[in-house]
Amino acid sequence: MKNGGNYLESRLRVERSWKSVEEEEVSVLTDSTTESPHYRVGEKYLVFAGIRDGKLFTGNCSRTKRVEYAQEDLQQLGVPLVVP
Repeated sequence: MKNGGNYLESRLRVERSWKSVEEEEVSVLTDSTTESPHYRVGEKYLVFAGIRDGKLFTGNCSRTKRVEYAQEDLQQLGVPLVVP
């Protein structure tokens, strides 16, 4: 995780994707506010990211959460389109 002033940059391994992410790893920028997702090594997350300035970005209003709390979202998403 890198600190870029107003944002944090994290490298995440992709296990499943429902939209346009085909890489095995991605960089995700996050607001450096306390409400924004803060990723921890070894934890799995369902990440809802948009694109800002050509980079994946998630902030405090996204539905990003640890997978253990994302079962309802995973059910609604259904079968992933890409499994890298």
